Amino acid sequence: MARPVLLIHSGRTLSQLERHFGDFDRWFMRALEGSAIAWTVVRPFEQEALPDPGGFAAVLMTGAHASVRDLEPWMEDTARWVRRAVEGGTPFLGVCFGHQLLAHAFGARVVLNPKGMEVGTQQIELTAEGRADPLFEGCATPIGFHETHEDMVVDLPPSVRVLARNEWTPVQAIAVGACARGVQFHPEMEEAALRAFVALRGGGPSSVGPAPGGPRLLRAFLERLGRKGLC
Repeated sequence: MARPVLLIHSGRTLSQLERHFGDFDRWFMRALEGSAIAWTVVRPFEQEALPDPGGFAAVLMTGAHASVRDLEPWMEDTARWVRRAVEGGTPFLGVCFGHQLLAHAFGARVVLNPKGMEVGTQQIELTAEGRADPLFEGCATPIGFHETHEDMVVDLPPSVRVLARNEWTPVQAIAVGACARGVQFHPEMEEAALRAFVALRGGGPSSVGPAPGGPRLLRAFLERLGRKGLC
C-alpha cells in the first residue's frame, strides 16, 4: 500500500528551470520515483491550508527563493504548524528553506551568510551525532550534496542538534527530537538542474558533479524515520 506523504511546496523555482525540470515539488517526486508514495501537495505561499499532519506517514518541505529572514505571514503560520506537527510526533524533513523554517520554528535564527551564496556540489562533514543518526546511516564523510542558498541557520537552542557542517555553512543538517530533520543542501536536485541554475545565477563556489547520496538520503528519511520507522 502506498504511504501517504505530505509535500509542503514553499515557492516556485525559476521559470527557466521549471520549463525543463518542473517545479520544486516535481523534483522530490522524481527523486523518489519507484517508492510507494501517495503524494499530497500543499502550497501555503498561495494561501492553501495545511491539513492535519496525523494522517501522513511523513512530511517533506521544499526549498524556495523566498527568505525566512522576511518572515511573511504565511511563513509564520507554517512555522507554527511545523512546530505542532513535530511536537506531535510527525516525521518531518525540511530542505533548504524548509530546513531554515524548521530551525526558526524551534528558536534558531536565519541570517544572510556573510560569505555569500553557496552553490554547486559541495562536501559536507558529518558530526559525531550525524554519523550516528539514522538519516546518514552508512554515509561516508565527507559526502557531496548539491547546494544553492545564501541564508544560513545560527544561534541554535539546545533542542536543535547539528548533524553536518562545512567551512562555508556551519549548520548543514539538524535534528529536532526523534523525528524531525533539516538539511541545508538539496538531496532532491538533479545534477542537470544544478548546472542550469549555476548558468543562470552563478555566484559562490560552483563546481558541479554527481551527488548520488541525495535520493538515498530521502529514502533513508522515509524508511528509517517515517511512521513504522523510528517515530
